[in-house]
Amino acid sequence: MKLLRSAIVASIGVCTVFSMSVMAQSTTAPNMELKVDLHNQSQDILKQTMSLAAEGKVINSGKFGLDSPKKEILQKWGKPDYQDKFTLDYSKRNVTFGLTKQSVSSVITRDPQLLALTHQKVEKSLGKPFDFDIGAGNIHESYRAGKNIIEFHWTNMTKPNGELELLSVVVKKG
Repeated sequence: MKLLRSAIVASIGVCTVFSMSVMAQSTTAPNMELKVDLHNQSQDILKQTMSLAAEGKVINSGKFGLDSPKKEILQKWGKPDYQDKFTLDYSKRNVTFGLTKQSVSSVITRDPQLLALTHQKVEKSLGKPFDFDIGAGNIHESYRAGKNIIEFHWTNMTKPNGELELLSVVVKKG
């Protein structure tokens, strides 16, 4: 009886170790794939962002971008969440159009996918900015996108260890 009990306990032990090994393998592989996917997503979103910036647009500005007439945006998208002489802000769409006279002179996005990027990922993908400005807890880094400029606006005021957090991305004429 003792021998039978020892054999059962040994079998259970082997099965437990085997199960834990299989579980470890099955959880490790997807995590590795997830890291690769997140890296690829970051690369893709930055590539798309730079391509659109070269066209004078941002991820969520649709067909509108630099030089778009104010009246066309209002006709297509309707009343903005906020509007003044210099701004059309569509907060539900996470996009703001800066205006000069009656056309768009800058486009600002606060797209959640883009704002999830880290400073390291942006710098690794785009390299060092050609210009930057630091002040009052904010950092603005500028890159060229075709004939336009794209600015990444960061802050180190909201995270506990001073990590940079992306606040918005602005596209304007170079």
